[in-house]
Parts: sequence; structure tokens; C-alpha cells
Amino acid sequence: MRIFGLFLLCILGVIRLNAQVTPYHYTIRAELSSQLIYCLAQDSYGRLLIGTDEGLYRYNGFKSKHIIASGNSSKEITQLLAYEDGFLATNGSGQLLELKGDKLKVINLSGFRGDIRQLLIVKKELIITGSKYITVFSLPDFKWVSQEVIPYTEPEATVANHVLRYGKSRMAVLNSGELVNIDKGESRNIPNTTGKMLVTFGKQLVIVPSFMAEDPVYTYGDGLFRSWGTLLNKGNLRVNNAKVVGNQLFVLSENGVFVYSNKISKKPAHWFQGIATTDIFKDKSGNVWIATKGKGLLFIPSGRHEIIYGGTLLSIVPGPAGSFFGGTLDGSIVQFDRRGRELNTYASPINNQEAVFMTYDLYSNQLFSNIGLFAVGNPKAVNKTNEALKGVARLADGSVYLAKSTGVVFIPKPGKKTPLFGLTDSTKLQLLRSEPAKGIALNERNQEVAFSTVKGVFRRVGEEPYQEITLNGKSIDAQAITWFKNDLIIATAQHELLLVQNGRVMKRKDLSLNSGELFVLKMTATEGYVYILTEKGMYRFNDLDKNIEGLKELTGLDGLVMRDFAVVKDQLYIVTQRGVLFLTWKQSETMNYSLVLSEITGRKYDHYNYKDDRIQFPFDEKLIVIPFECVDLSGNQQFIIRYAIHTKRERGYWNALPASAEQLNLSHLNPGNYTVEFYLYDPVSQTKGPIQRKQFTVLYEWHNRPYLWWFIGILFAFFVGLTWRWSLRRERKKYEVVNER
Repeated sequence: MRIFGLFLLCILGVIRLNAQVTPYHYTIRAELSSQLIYCLAQDSYGRLLIGTDEGLYRYNGFKSKHIIASGNSSKEITQLLAYEDGFLATNGSGQLLELKGDKLKVINLSGFRGDIRQLLIVKKELIITGSKYITVFSLPDFKWVSQEVIPYTEPEATVANHVLRYGKSRMAVLNSGELVNIDKGESRNIPNTTGKMLVTFGKQLVIVPSFMAEDPVYTYGDGLFRSWGTLLNKGNLRVNNAKVVGNQLFVLSENGVFVYSNKISKKPAHWFQGIATTDIFKDKSGNVWIATKGKGLLFIPSGRHEIIYGGTLLSIVPGPAGSFFGGTLDGSIVQFDRRGRELNTYASPINNQEAVFMTYDLYSNQLFSNIGLFAVGNPKAVNKTNEALKGVARLADGSVYLAKSTGVVFIPKPGKKTPLFGLTDSTKLQLLRSEPAKGIALNERNQEVAFSTVKGVFRRVGEEPYQEITLNGKSIDAQAITWFKNDLIIATAQHELLLVQNGRVMKRKDLSLNSGELFVLKMTATEGYVYILTEKGMYRFNDLDKNIEGLKELTGLDGLVMRDFAVVKDQLYIVTQRGVLFLTWKQSETMNYSLVLSEITGRKYDHYNYKDDRIQFPFDEKLIVIPFECVDLSGNQQFIIRYAIHTKRERGYWNALPASAEQLNLSHLNPGNYTVEFYLYDPVSQTKGPIQRKQFTVLYEWHNRPYLWWFIGILFAFFVGLTWRWSLRRERKKYEVVNER
């Protein structure tokens, strides 16, 4: 029996490991809702380049810019290849284009014939592979070097679908079902298939089929073919592309993406069924982008994300035995396990409120909520309450504090572990505060209780009189409170974090510095961190003297809203409108966003002069424009742009712009030399990017230029001196004439 149990456990483990779970993703329209996307790439600034049937687009996380090509005979951009500081591209009519900055132009290839299916740069040569020819051009002049015919292709019918270097030889797969060694001139028939592409995966040559249900996937080695079965059992749908990213092989098709992990298998994972996919790309931050036909971009954030529960919830709290309780929109509470399977549903028939507050009491195995009190496992409410419950704190001796809309009450230690009845009418209730409560927190180490109301924050130990915690002699308006080890952490309505020890505020940290209002929705603590959910994102810290760490994932994209969260050993369960997401917080220290500064320009003149690398603006130029572009493909956009304008005599103050801004306009500047500094700044985590500078000069009016008046002064002094000397010589001559007489 024990052996059978171990065998069953292993089988379940294998099933779990091979579960075909579609990863957590967003759909990014990027203003390309209807385009057929062919290819993806990323430039040196982190912007995403998107080749579509309507041309080339550049996406920075905020919006897309259409880059118009010159001299092209077809709008489609079918391939992108990084080259120097720009890219090479191909279009639907087989033309080669070059992208430099914002300019996309056609490159004329003298002596070239055939089509373009693949681009490759080896050392200083461009290798263009077509359906019949392999042509080599020198770089950077694009001069013809050589051309060879792919063996076994024919003038009309037989063409090469794909060419790949495998080991020391170049291999080609033909539409006739042949695998050709180009260097040896050898050909072998692939059994019962027409190969679409060749890829090297796990040191094996993989032949990707053209159709998913008709042709199997093959590997080739040592002169032998091995079949791994078809991708689908039925459906005459095409394969569009195949790429190896990391340790995974992605086969993109008209019916989603097939994923092989680590090695080829007979049953790959199948993602995004029913969606036609064309390309896959992994950006510098580790995020994965999947191109589609007319469905925008599928964005898979880096890290491990899993939707464990797909229902619509408002709140979440950990329960017994690894389960969770979730409050729903219809006023019920659902209990589900860590894999998202529903276990129980709790509802109060006389209450139609939304379940926005819950807490699980291990002492009595009860669930407290704003819709009632429930015994876990019994779907009917033990007690029905019509007043909002804001917090519960159970002491070690069984005593209970309740924070309610009508005040803060204390229920002394009961005689035995029995459910609490009559939360609103019990004669055992001791009313501590009569004003509406906000929250309550218990220090498990010393059993100290802190509670907040609309009139302040208070603390109590045992049955001693409670004391108010004040700041500079004034009451504290708290948004949330929690205990972190032996310290009480208070998030105030003035957007500050306070650390309280023994009833005294010991540390303060301003969360609103350069960020405006920051409303804290929830705050809780584990042994390692304090976690804060705000309207602008999620953060954590373990030392107020250090920077607060921001969660750089799961915010901003496609309107994702984080409603609530629970933490179990630093594993997050986040409630969103898409369901409950599970992830492990692994923070990257690198900034995933960047700032691109463009050339300074004015509005009055078409051309401006430069001197000492400074652009020179005439005094009558009324508007000076510094264009810039923020790049944040992850969609967090929690940062702001800070800038300051300096002169030689005075350093300016730092000012802020939103991340969505596109330019800085300057006007009515006095003549002189100016330096404008920019950097990106996350005001909560207090991380910032490198400082970038732009310099320019505002010229004086011609009649106000200092050197002009110096010149006029010197010239005037010269004429005065000349006149004086002439007068002096004239007087001397007169004197000499008089003396001679």
C-alpha cells in the first residue's frame, strides 16, 4: 500500500510538472489593434520595434510611432535584424531597408536577384538567403561579393523553405520534403512531411513542419530521422514560425503557441489556443512578447506568475491548511485551496453588502467578516451583523478586540473555546472608543494591541487603560497600522510612515516627496518585510532608513487593478480584476525604464547654428523645445521625470513632469548659457536613473551684446584719443608759429 501511495504521488507530480498552463499575460494593443504583426525587435534605448502589414512601428510603453519608409514598393515589414546603431529590415516585395534613428530607407542592392527569406550578418558580410540563392554582400557599402545556388532547388517548383548552419554544415529544408546538406551537396527525403523551418534545440536539428495535423515534428542526427508526432490531431492549420528562447522551443502557429521545455517531447504545452501567432521575442528585462495576427501583442512579464483563482474577488485572507478566503461582489465569501479549487461558500441571507473585510481566527476556527461571523466548514452565518467590521485581534488568553463602525470594543476571556454570539448586543462588550474605528493590530510577541479610529491611534497592554499615540502633541490620522516585530508602523493620511516604539514616534518617512498624495489601501507585515498596497503600486521595506522597494511587476498594463493581497512567507496572492495571482517577490535592482533625449529645437527658424556643441538660439526665439521619450515596456510607469535648469551663476531647482510627457517647453529666457539636466525618479522607492544633460545658448540682441558695447566703447575711446592727439598737435603747431614770429 505504501509503494502504491508513493507511485501515485510521483504520477501526480509528473502531471503537475507537465500541466499545460498558459502563463500569466496581458494583451497589449499598442495602437495596433488590427495589424498583422510579422516580427519584433528591441533597439538600444529599450523601445520595441514592431514590423506589421502596415509598416514599421516603434513602441515605448506609452504609445506607438509609425516610421514611414522612403522608396519602398511594399508596406509590410517582415524581418528585423540589428545592424550597428540601427536595423536592417525586409518588406513584402523583397526589398532591403535600413533604419537609422527615425529614418527608414530602401538599400539598392546592385547585382542582386531572387527574394529575401533570411538575413544574417557574419563579421563584415551580409548573407541574404532566398528560396533559391544565397547571396553575400560586404558591409557597410552593400557591395555584391558572391552568389550560390541552393542545391536541388529548381527554377519553378522546388524552393528552399529555410536554411540553417548545423555543426560545420549548412542545412536546407525544401518544399519537396528534402533535407539538403548545402556544403556536401547531399539530399535526403524527410519521411512523410514537408518541413517549414529548421532549428537547433538541445543539440538536435529539429525539422518544424508546415502543417500542424498533417506533418509530424522530426529530429535529425547521425543520418537518422525520428518522429515526435504531430502538433494537433486534426485541423489543417499552418505553422508560422519557430524560435528557441533560453531553454525553450516555441512553435508559433495559426492556433497558438506550442512550447517545448528543455528537450523535444511528444506532447508540448499548448498556449493561447485559437490565436494566430507569428513571432516571439524576449526583451532585455526578461519579458516575453508574442506577436499575433490582429490581436495585438501578448505580453508575459518576467518572473513566475500564475492565476490560481479566476473568480472575481474584492478581498483575500489566508485560511486554515493552506486555503484562502475571498470576498465576492455579491456579498458571499468563497474558500479555495492554493490551486484555486473552491471548497466552501459562505453567505449571510440578510446582508447584501460586498465582502470587503475578512479575518480568520485560528483560536476558534472562525471567519470574521463585515457580512457576518462563520464557523469554518459551515456555510451558514453563526452571527449576522449589520454593521461594518474593520478589524479583529484575538489575544493568547482568548480575549477579543473588535474594531467596528460604531467603535472599538473589548470582549474579555471567555470561559471556554466557544463561538462568539451577539457581536452587537452582548452584555460582555466593553466599549473602549465610541467613534468609528479604522483598524486594529496585535503584537503577537508581547500581546500589545494598537487600534486606530477617526480621532487618533491608541495602544493598550493587558487590561491597563489605553493610551493615545501622538506626533508632536497632536493626534495621528492613520490610514493603516501593523506591527513589524516589536515596532508599530503607521501609515498616515499625511502620506508618512511612522515607526513607534513604546508609544513614542521614533522615525518618520515622507512617502509623498515629489509624488503627491499616496493613499495606502492595505498594510501588513511578515517576519521579513512590511508590505504596503497603494493606489500607485505595491511596496515593501524592512528598514525606514533605507529605500522602499517597489514591486516592478503587475501594475499599469491594460488597466490591471490590485484590490487586495495576502502574504504567506513572502509569497504574494494578489486580487485583481483578472483573478488571484500568485507570485514570489524577486526584486531586480536594475531600472527597467529609460529616458531618451532628442535634439533641442526652436519654433521660429528652420536652421540654428552651433558653437562649442551648443545650439545657438537668437534672442527673438520665443519657444525652446527639448523633446524626450520615456521608455517603459513593462508598463509600471511609477516614475516621474525630474529636470532642473542651470546657469554658470545659479543652479536651478528640481521640477517634476509626468512620465507621459513628451517635451519640455522653455520661454522668456534671459541671454546666456544654459544646462538642462533630466533623470527618471521613482518617488516611493526613491530609485533614480542616470542624469542626462542638454546645453544651449540664448544670444543677446545685437544692440545688447556685451562685446558690441565694448567694441563701441573702445572705438569711441580711440576716436576721443585720436581727436585729443590731433588737437594737441594742432595747438603745438600754433605755438611754434607764434614763437617764430
